[in-house]
Amino acid sequence: MNDNITEEQLQFIWKNQYKNSSKLITTNNIEVVVLFQGEYNIHSGPDFINAHIKIDNIDFWGSVEVHCKSSDWYKHNHDKDPAYNNVILHVVFENDQTVLFIEKYLPTVELKNFVDDTILHNVQYLMNKSEDIPCKKIFRLMIDYDKLILHRFNRKTSLILSILSDNRGNWENTSFQMLLYTFGFGVNCKGMLQLARSIDYKIIQKNSQNINVLYAILFGQANLIDKSELSNINEIKKEYKFIRIKYQISPPNINWHFSKLRPYNFPTVRIKQICQILHHKSCFLKWVISPFSLNNYKAIFNTSPKLSRPMTDTLLINFIIPLQLTYNKTHGINSSDKIFNILKNVNSENNYIVRKWNEINPHNSYESQALIELYNNYCKSYKCLQCFVKLYKKIEK
Repeated sequence: MNDNITEEQLQFIWKNQYKNSSKLITTNNIEVVVLFQGEYNIHSGPDFINAHIKIDNIDFWGSVEVHCKSSDWYKHNHDKDPAYNNVILHVVFENDQTVLFIEKYLPTVELKNFVDDTILHNVQYLMNKSEDIPCKKIFRLMIDYDKLILHRFNRKTSLILSILSDNRGNWENTSFQMLLYTFGFGVNCKGMLQLARSIDYKIIQKNSQNINVLYAILFGQANLIDKSELSNINEIKKEYKFIRIKYQISPPNINWHFSKLRPYNFPTVRIKQICQILHHKSCFLKWVISPFSLNNYKAIFNTSPKLSRPMTDTLLINFIIPLQLTYNKTHGINSSDKIFNILKNVNSENNYIVRKWNEINPHNSYESQALIELYNNYCKSYKCLQCFVKLYKKIEK
């Protein structure tokens, strides 16, 4: 037996059906055909559920349990656990003990006879957790971009619905809060949301024509006036003192992150950009939840102050599209196909996660967003068994 093989690696081999033959043979010479290997079970109980296996030309539906050695069945006390009563096949690497199931032989396949050394080596390399996204180097990947995009934007939609509920259905407050959340760019998202929640958007609307008042409100509530690098800090402080009394607001306790950020991502820089957007594009938030096309989106950002192309794309991907999807969903409008098609016409992001997929080379933001979702929810935490990307042997050149 390969002493380095683990149960997790065997589960991965079974999940992806990395075997040399479409037919297997049990340890007592009965033919086995796998029609469906089952769904990987992340909860207690057998490793794979809802499997469809043909044994001796008879169809069975049930669970599959995977072990390094067949004797593990008894070591893990499965013989005493009713959760394992529907196991139809025992998959092991080494059959070191005959397993009886309800006083009958439990059909057992010794997997080492059907898996070649190359597959074993590749799977062990893949799952040793010593390298970032190792699968892309040793397998051909078939990525379900559509499924990943749905997962990603369903999560974004859930966040917006939660914020909308907190705002009692007020879309302008929700849009304002999501705008600031988006400008948090990960590490400062929570802080930006705290900042937005400390200000009623009506206050912003009333003062949108005066940039200095906007600076006073947002930098003051963020407790970042002294770090703002504005040329008129004393004037802004004086204005904020008046604003606090007038609107009876006070700054929340926000833990801002500056370390390990590039200067253009400092919260002070982003807050200044937000003020400029709200000042020059006062109808911006109303426009965000109205029907739009890619041309409309580009046009609104071509007015002063001009934002960089990556920044406008980021706002489209992480702010406008999620809000559009959520707004339409709450109004019974199914627009996901139309809106997702817009993503296919926007350039792929160029951030550190997307660059990890350089072998894939995403063609647009639809694909890059899917790869970000894949990395954050599966690759980063090495959830290879839960991952639904199909892996195939690389074609030798």
